[in-house]
Amino acid sequence: FRLVHAHLIMSVRVSAPGKVILFGEHAVVQGKTAIATALSLRTSVTVTPRSRDPQQQTTVTLALHDVHADAKWTWEQDALANIVKPDPFHPAPCSESLFSQLFSLVGPPYQGLEHPGITPEHMKGVAAFLYLLLSLRGDNNQGFIFSVNSELPIGAGLGSSAAFCVSLVGALAETFNVWKCSGCEKCTSGYPCHEQAVHLNQWALQGERIMHGNPSGVDNAVATHGHALKFTKAAGYSLIEKTPTLRILITNTKVPRSTKILVEGVLRKTEAYPAIMKPTLDLVHTISEQALVYFDNYFNEINGGTSVDDALTNLEKHLGVLMNLNQHLLTGGLGVGHAALDKVCEISARHGLTSKLTGAGGGGCAITLLPHSTSPGSVDQFKQEIRE
Repeated sequence: FRLVHAHLIMSVRVSAPGKVILFGEHAVVQGKTAIATALSLRTSVTVTPRSRDPQQQTTVTLALHDVHADAKWTWEQDALANIVKPDPFHPAPCSESLFSQLFSLVGPPYQGLEHPGITPEHMKGVAAFLYLLLSLRGDNNQGFIFSVNSELPIGAGLGSSAAFCVSLVGALAETFNVWKCSGCEKCTSGYPCHEQAVHLNQWALQGERIMHGNPSGVDNAVATHGHALKFTKAAGYSLIEKTPTLRILITNTKVPRSTKILVEGVLRKTEAYPAIMKPTLDLVHTISEQALVYFDNYFNEINGGTSVDDALTNLEKHLGVLMNLNQHLLTGGLGVGHAALDKVCEISARHGLTSKLTGAGGGGCAITLLPHSTSPGSVDQFKQEIRE
């Protein structure tokens, strides 16, 4: 989460990072441990007040620059102020009836949303935008332009929707002075304090629920804090203070899939076959916890006199085994694999590397662990074969 003021044009810009899940996909939705970390790729939301022109000052525009589409509403014509009762300090989920009402404002005839680049995921994102705007605005009926730019591919398992929700909530909080901490020095300097970050994270989760149904909450937690973390639904998230430096290559299969459909599919299978699925989820949980043990062992070995090179070699070997096991459980056990992901794993194995899906699976992205001893030439050969 990062805030930038642009006082000359009275605008606010907030950005948030994407994420990769290293271990624990799907199991985390059912109460198990996941380990995730932030990416350098980010999504930003810029909020600019409308001019005082009477024809513009009550118009709200959402500009989705990556698909060259806009959506527009006016407070009076669309009766926006009557849809949601603002309550910015008490994050609450969007009801099904309210979602239907919001979704009716997303489709035609509103300009831009029939653009061929618009997907159902974009439409849900616009509904989430409306819910968060109307919930956090207080009594403000001013017109604004919300400009969204993203470096993250949509539907690839890299947390694009969470980065959008977190950056949007951060921008709304700044614009409408929603400070859980009453506006402390840290918050006003560009990064939220812990109390404010927790509050923003809770609101971002409500947006994620609109888009994905029953998300774990790990994506928005990473986007809010921008840090590696351990996450469980019961205990929430805890930042991993000491993390080793690992080289991870991300491959986007460009196979579209729905996180919501995949998550619900695993939930249905667990309800239907609990005696089989619950032990599988327990194994995924054990893999995540064991990865944390190996992280600690890495630092303990260095403190005990082992060279960084040898300690990192040991860590990479263990993590490779865990990644391979996690991948087989996700695909063979939970059924969230895809032929394109299998191909990445197959090519990785030929090059002596280990890959696994990250995120919901069913396409999307794979991550490949690149041991520190891997030469640039070997990486280039691997990448070339992946492209082919």
